[in-house]
Amino acid sequence: MSKKKKFRSFSSRLVRWLTLSLLITIGAVSYELYMLVASSFTEIECLNRMNMLDYTNESINSRLSFVELAAKNHDVLIEQSLNNRKELEEKLRDMIQENPHITGVGIGFIDNYFPQRGRWYELYATRDSTDATGIKVEQIGSEEHNYLRAEWFTKGLKADKENGYWTDAYFDDSGAKDLLTTYSMPLCDQHGKVVAVLGTDVSLKQLQEHLKYIDEKNYNSWWFSSKDDLNKDETRERYAAYSFILQRDGRYLAHPDSKRLLRANLYDEVELSKDTLDNQIADSIKLGKRAYLVDKDGYALKTDFEGVSSYIFYGPVKRTGWTTVIVTPAMAIDIAGYFVGILVVIIMVIGMIVALIVCHFVVRHATKPLKRLAQLVGEVGDGNFDVQLPDVKNHDEIRLLRDSFENMQESLSHYMDELKQRTAEKASMQSELRIAHNIQMAMLPKVFPPFPERNDIDIFGQLTPAKGVGGDLFDFYLRDEKLFFCIGDVSGKGIPASLVMAVTRSLFRNISKHVNKPDTIVSALNNAIVEGNDSCMFVTLFVGVLDLSNGHMLYCNAGHDAPMLIGQGVGPLLCDANLPVGVIPNFNFSLQETEVSPQTTIFLYTDGLNEAEDINHAQFGNKRILKLATELLAKKQYQPQPLIEQMTEAVHQFVGNAEQSDDLTMLAIQWKNN
Repeated sequence: MSKKKKFRSFSSRLVRWLTLSLLITIGAVSYELYMLVASSFTEIECLNRMNMLDYTNESINSRLSFVELAAKNHDVLIEQSLNNRKELEEKLRDMIQENPHITGVGIGFIDNYFPQRGRWYELYATRDSTDATGIKVEQIGSEEHNYLRAEWFTKGLKADKENGYWTDAYFDDSGAKDLLTTYSMPLCDQHGKVVAVLGTDVSLKQLQEHLKYIDEKNYNSWWFSSKDDLNKDETRERYAAYSFILQRDGRYLAHPDSKRLLRANLYDEVELSKDTLDNQIADSIKLGKRAYLVDKDGYALKTDFEGVSSYIFYGPVKRTGWTTVIVTPAMAIDIAGYFVGILVVIIMVIGMIVALIVCHFVVRHATKPLKRLAQLVGEVGDGNFDVQLPDVKNHDEIRLLRDSFENMQESLSHYMDELKQRTAEKASMQSELRIAHNIQMAMLPKVFPPFPERNDIDIFGQLTPAKGVGGDLFDFYLRDEKLFFCIGDVSGKGIPASLVMAVTRSLFRNISKHVNKPDTIVSALNNAIVEGNDSCMFVTLFVGVLDLSNGHMLYCNAGHDAPMLIGQGVGPLLCDANLPVGVIPNFNFSLQETEVSPQTTIFLYTDGLNEAEDINHAQFGNKRILKLATELLAKKQYQPQPLIEQMTEAVHQFVGNAEQSDDLTMLAIQWKNN
């Protein structure tokens, strides 16, 4: 005796399933929401950093623009005074006094421009508190200070006056005696010939101080309690962003660590790093791109930069060939997203707990009537249709269930009577279908071989309907030493198709008794079926007439698959497509003819063969038919009955457990010429 299973309350199970569902749903949603919020905050912060980068570059560019503007505003006046040293000195002093960003200004003349003054002649002005004017101007050109080879001079000679040229950083040992970058532009004499270069110097120390000011203004995180926190090395290393400027060759032009200026090279450093992402950043900087590193989905990527997981933002400074780089430790950007994401998750968890408590009490109260209803329904299931069901006051699903069971009580007895009646009707219908199937099969040739007294012809045919009755047909008979044969497929399935099939087969027999040409037979069939064809059914049909005395065959195809000839080789018979029978009245069907070689088998079939499908809806196809026919020809097993039996077995193996979707009909005729 089997052990009785323990009763488990539906309400308890419902609460448990609701709890589990809520846990899974809220958990998944919370995780996705957390990741979405965190990544969104990260992306927003990255975009803010790119805006800060643009601000930094614009600020630097603004300072450089002041320098360029000062040079361009004075170049015409300086060109007018190239041969007057006193006036040149005044112009240089004016430039420095008017622009606090300029460290020094120099004019270097081409080689031996003033023969009386020597080969090297460079006037240089710089601030000097010992001079009465506060600005000292002197000639510093010499063999030791050969400015003719300096970048600012050589590039300045070739520069466009409109744009000029910004040099890489260098140390000036004779003029400003400082780390400088110079804006150079050519100067022309009255004949328009370039004879000198105006070099306007900017101190890297000033650039460094300006960059430091921007860093402290823009990149300090909001969660620092005071500036003292930012000054702590460990705090800055984890949270504080900083920026630096690279020149064309990767050397540092400005950096919080002044020891790196012109001594260290970013490109060399990333080559030594184990992190490959910083190599991508270096390559992108070399190409002058404005970007930050992202993955294939567009999310920002972190890189291990100098031992700290960081986001790197970079962009070129206009006209200079420099690149500004902002390094932001990952924690400085990610922490806001983490904080907000965790806060959202906590709120959702609290909401879930409250919802579970409410669900517990609501479910238990709502399902109380179900227990009593279940007990009474059990009695109904035992056959007691008159049991009194409990009254439910609330108009809800339980009330609907109770009323449904009451209706079930009333209709069960009626249903039992109807079931008996329908069972009898179904049995009668199945009997009628079996009779219709037998009648249909009786209309087709079923004795093989059909002409045992003849040794010049061998025929075998087979029809397997997809339902009890089908719409495929084949037929053949002998008249005047000619074999009249056909194969067809009626559109649709079931009883309607079987009726059209019976009509088509009868018409074929009646018409072909008086007509020898297949096209005439098909035309007569077409006109007969078109008349009164309100259901718009049609028949694909192939009709052939084979002269057994010489193998000459006349044939007409009406939209059917072309037969295959198997003998001297394997291949389809060339057929005109034409329209199916029953579509258009008085259609002109084409007549074709061919010579059939002795021992050749004519293999005809309906689309139930080549379009047979397996469980994956793959079709048997013409290629498999051709391949199997070729193999049978090689084995000399292409006689009609072995051929059709092998085809049937092959298609059944291919289809497997899939339900037959269409009637399967095959007819094979071999002319032996014996």
